[in-house]
Amino acid sequence: MRGVDSGHKTVSGSGEGEDRAIPVYAMPEDAVRALASATRYGQWREQDHGTEVAPEGINRRIAEDIVHTVLSVSPKGRKLTHDESATLLAAYGVEVWPVRNVDSAAQAVVAAEEVGYPVVLKSMASTVRNRVGSPGVRVDLRSAEAVEEAWESLANLLTGEGIHPVVIQRMASPGVPCVVTSDEDPLFGPVLGFSIAGISTDLLADIAYRIPPLTDVTVRELITSIKAAPVLQGHRGATPVDLDALADLISRISVLADDLPEVARLELKTVNARGDGVDVLGAQITLAPAPRRTDPGRRSLT
Repeated sequence: MRGVDSGHKTVSGSGEGEDRAIPVYAMPEDAVRALASATRYGQWREQDHGTEVAPEGINRRIAEDIVHTVLSVSPKGRKLTHDESATLLAAYGVEVWPVRNVDSAAQAVVAAEEVGYPVVLKSMASTVRNRVGSPGVRVDLRSAEAVEEAWESLANLLTGEGIHPVVIQRMASPGVPCVVTSDEDPLFGPVLGFSIAGISTDLLADIAYRIPPLTDVTVRELITSIKAAPVLQGHRGATPVDLDALADLISRISVLADDLPEVARLELKTVNARGDGVDVLGAQITLAPAPRRTDPGRRSLT
């Protein structure tokens, strides 16, 4: 397969003992592509890349204690529980909404009173979790009677399939559902991803990526570089989301991922971006022994 750069030749310079290497290309098109890449890189170097993000209210000691405790018991790593994930994220100033696991209508009512009405009742059974139309979800439940009726409705619908496990959570205000991820790459370290949840992510792969450490400029680029970004900015008269709050959340996740190489996988789903803030409704974190980041210097070139 023909590469872009097919080799180089060494030529003598004008000074004594001065030799220089020049690239040699098999085809003119390869030389044009290389020149275009060099031009883009030069333009990128001249741009304002902003200031590295440094969110306030971070307690690394708590996060490191959680990582150490989990890996001392499970040296190969494991997924964190909801409470463990919430505590780890809270150390970086990220609040995850509480979720209650329930086994009966009575427990669901008690949980609803704890988290506050209105609530959402959701079956997490694999047979219905990702089914089109969300048949295993009941929303906008505003009273104990509504919760009991929703439980019975789910039980009747899922007869033979299994209603359990079931969770209950406070219902979020209308917003744009987003996904924020971080995956530990053996070469680059953490790679952050951002997208709008649903078809944009699942079918169209409209996902933007950046590699920490991030600046205020690259955080904004991460948000606005997806094709669906107009949805966040008031598309067709909708209320624009709070981009500052969304940028702050991503900044905190970028610092967390940069600080803790043991975070092999992190996913915030769903992040509900509203006109006056963001809500993190769910989080999944997987820890693993810290890899050796083989070439962290390359991250400064991204």
